Amino acid sequence: MTPAVFLAAQILITALGVAAGGGLLVWRVRRRLPVTAAVAVRAGIWVFAAMGAASIVAAGVGLHAFGIMRMLFLAGVVAAPVVCAMILVFGAMRRGALSRAAAALALCGVLGAPLGAWITWAEPFDLRVETADVVLPAARAGTQPLRIGVLSDLQCESVGAHERRAVAELLAQRPDVVLVPGDLFQGTPQEWELWRAPLMELLATVRAPGGVFFVPGDVDDAAMIRALRGNTGWTILLNDIADLRVRGRRVRILGLMNRASSEVARDFEGLRGEDDVRIVLSHAPDTILALTGRPRVDLIVAGHTHGGQIVIPGFGPPVTLSHVPRAIAAGGLHAYAGRAIYVSRGVGVERRQAPRVRLFCPPEVSLLTLRSDSVQRP
Repeated sequence: MTPAVFLAAQILITALGVAAGGGLLVWRVRRRLPVTAAVAVRAGIWVFAAMGAASIVAAGVGLHAFGIMRMLFLAGVVAAPVVCAMILVFGAMRRGALSRAAAALALCGVLGAPLGAWITWAEPFDLRVETADVVLPAARAGTQPLRIGVLSDLQCESVGAHERRAVAELLAQRPDVVLVPGDLFQGTPQEWELWRAPLMELLATVRAPGGVFFVPGDVDDAAMIRALRGNTGWTILLNDIADLRVRGRRVRILGLMNRASSEVARDFEGLRGEDDVRIVLSHAPDTILALTGRPRVDLIVAGHTHGGQIVIPGFGPPVTLSHVPRAIAAGGLHAYAGRAIYVSRGVGVERRQAPRVRLFCPPEVSLLTLRSDSVQRP
């Protein structure tokens, strides 16, 4: 489904939802019937049912699962609020024809529109700097903390103020090493040709004394890897190990090229030695599920989940596209089977047909400080 066809589908399916819910209201108005709470609820059900059914039909001509999610999102923040506004207008025009319960429900439904605006145009750009401390065993703690910057899931289709701010905020933390768990650009081939040079120019500014290390994500193809190699000075890790010395300690970083590289991760953990800091860089956090036995990896850094983008308080993200426990996929630093894992909530959002939203899950760049209990923060 081309972008133009997808836009037309959104307009038509949203209009169908308004027609379905509004049609019920018009039918009652013409017959001078009251609008009760049950009628208001029924109108909302008709909106979602009509748009859901139309979305399933559109799946036959290229609407993906994320596209169906987009249509249901539009039902909640566009079609349903329009119908609820119609209910309130009807109540204002015909005194006594609208019950208080129906008016209250309609007012709540109208609030879906400003909520949709907030989670679409405000929170996805409310960038934060996430910090966390990773405590190392004394044998490899070193004499100074080791600062690891994380730039994950930029997932842009152009280069704007949000992307530039993310890079600036990361560099302002003065990391010793920067890890990039993939998913940098998710645009069309035409957008890639337009924005490749500005994107490479921006990414080339991401430098650190110990180096910048990248593994590809789900949207990073061979063209992206070639561009990074030729323009940024980053180290691309495709099931490779980078061996470096940073702040007086030996650090080994394994970069996994995909989620099928679990055997490589197990071999890395089985290497001899106790005094080197071992970090696994993986796009998806599922890598940790393949590690068993005595823990020897000090930290796993991943992205991919975006923290779920939508977080329900008290429950977490409904969708994470990961098999790790929901609390881990929601982002942040966690312990699992004796290993530390950090999952970045990322800078960008899922694009193409997906709803480009965040709720209770702001974008972030991260600074992880590796230290022992006896080493003080700088």
